[in-house]
Amino acid sequence: MAKEIRYLIAALLAILIILNCFFYYYFQANKEEIYSAFYFYNLFSVVTFGLLFIAIVRIGGLFSIHIISSFFSFLFLYGRAFLYIFEPNKYFFETELIDYEYIGFSNMLIALIVSNIFIYSINVVYVLFGKPDRIKFNITTLDFKTERILFYFILVFGALYSFKLFLEFRHILIVGYAALYAGGLESVNYYSPIIKYSHVVFTGFFSYYLLVVHSKKRFVILAVVFFVVSFLDSLKGARIAVILPLFFILWYYNAIFTIRVSIATVFKGILALVLLASFSIYTSFKRNSLEVDLGTNILKSAISETGSTLQVVGRYIKNKDLINAPYPYFLEPIVYPYFYFRNFNVMTNGQSEEMLKHRNSLNHQFTAYVNKEAYLFGSGMGSSSPAEFFQYGLFLLILFSGVFGFILIFFYSQLYQKVLIYLSTNLVLHIFFIARETPFPNTIGILKGLFVYFILKTLFKIKWS
Repeated sequence: MAKEIRYLIAALLAILIILNCFFYYYFQANKEEIYSAFYFYNLFSVVTFGLLFIAIVRIGGLFSIHIISSFFSFLFLYGRAFLYIFEPNKYFFETELIDYEYIGFSNMLIALIVSNIFIYSINVVYVLFGKPDRIKFNITTLDFKTERILFYFILVFGALYSFKLFLEFRHILIVGYAALYAGGLESVNYYSPIIKYSHVVFTGFFSYYLLVVHSKKRFVILAVVFFVVSFLDSLKGARIAVILPLFFILWYYNAIFTIRVSIATVFKGILALVLLASFSIYTSFKRNSLEVDLGTNILKSAISETGSTLQVVGRYIKNKDLINAPYPYFLEPIVYPYFYFRNFNVMTNGQSEEMLKHRNSLNHQFTAYVNKEAYLFGSGMGSSSPAEFFQYGLFLLILFSGVFGFILIFFYSQLYQKVLIYLSTNLVLHIFFIARETPFPNTIGILKGLFVYFILKTLFKIKWS
C-alpha cells in the first residue's frame, strides 16, 4: 500500500479517535439522547471496523498475526453489536455471566466507544508501520538432523499427552468444569511422571521444531498432532483451546510456506468456521450443563455467545468505581512472578480469599466482586484489554492503546529472532486473544519457556552422528 494512502488512513483513524472522544463527553452530559442515538452509533461502529479490517488486510495480508487478532477482536467485541443491527432487543444490554445484571444503554454505549478507541489507537500505528509477516531463518545440516529427531519425539509425546488429556477429561466429567480453577486436577492419577509432564515436553519440542522446520510434509503432520491435542484439551470446556491453535497453524504455515487463496481454500475456510462455531456452541452448553437445542441458529448463537465480551466491558464500566485496585490491571501479568515465587502455595492451589490479596487481575477481582462464592468455586468472568486500559479514564486509554500498538509492531518486526519464534506458541496465541484477555501474557509462562529454550538450544548444538 502506498505511503500516501497509509497516511490518509492513519489521519482518518486519528479523526475517529477525536470524534469518539467527543461522543463520550457529549453523551455523558446528554444521557437522555442515548436511546435514540444508540442504534446508529452501533451501526457506525460495526461498519467502521469492517472498513478498517479491509485496509489492514491490504497492509498485512490475510493471515498475519494482526489480521487474525483483529478478526477475533471483531467476534469478541462487535459480535453482538453486529447482531443488534438486525435484531435490536433488550438482551444486548443484559448479561447472565456469573450473575444476571442489566448493564443499560449508557454503559453499553461507553463500552462501544472504549472498544472503538482501543482498536483505532492500535491501528493508527499498524497502518503506518505494519507489513506482512515473514519468518526467515537459515537451515543448516545440523538443523536437518534436529528436525528429524524432533519429528519422532513430538509424535511419541503427542501420544502421551493425548492419554494425559483423556485422563483429565474423564476426571472433569466427575468433578465438573469449575473444579479446574479450584485445584480440581490434583487428584488425577497419571500413572507416571512422564505422562503427567508430557505436555511440557510436547510443547517445548513443538516450539523448538518451529525453528528448524523445512519439510512441508512433516510440518503438516505435526500440525495435525498439535491440533488433535488442542482439541482434546478443549474437551475440558475451554473451546478457545482448539480455535486459537488452528489459527496459529495457519499463521505459521503462511509465514514460511505461503497460503495461496483460491475458491477451494475459501470453501475449506468457511467449512472450518462452521464446524468451529458448532463446536463452540456444543462446548458452551456442555460446560454450563444445558441442553443443546438443535433448532437454534448455530452461527447466530456462536456469535452471540462469543460476542458477550462487550457485555463484560460494559459491566466493568458500570461497576469500575466500586472496585479498588492498587495498580493497573494490565501490569499484573508482568509482576506476577514476584507474587508467584513469594506465595507459591497460595498461587498454585486454586482460587481463594488469600489469592485475591496477591492477584490484582481484572478477571479475579471483578469476578469476586460480582459473586465471591462463585469465584471461590472456580468461576471466572475473564477480562478484556479495552476494559483494562480504560481503568483510569479516556486519555490513558488512548495513551496505553497507542503504546501497545507500538509494542505489537515491534514484536512483529522481530520475528526473525529464533527465541521469539520459539515463544510464539505463547505470545502469538495471546495476541490473538487480547480482546478477551489482559493485554500482556503472564511472564511466568515466558520465563519457563526461555528456560526450556536454552536447554534445548544447548542440547541440539550437539553434532548428532
